[in-house]
Amino acid sequence: MQPNAVYWLAAAFVVSFFAVGFPYWQIPYAKISLPSTLYARVCL
Repeated sequence: MQPNAVYWLAAAFVVSFFAVGFPYWQIPYAKISLPSTLYARVCL
């Protein structure tokens, strides 16, 4: 793989990571609710 291709692949990953995740990072934790069953499975 050419060095230029590695650069563009890394740049595409970073851009898509922030484009997909950014709207969800702005949700306050108080508005997110998970079922208690998920909490029980995590503790196990």
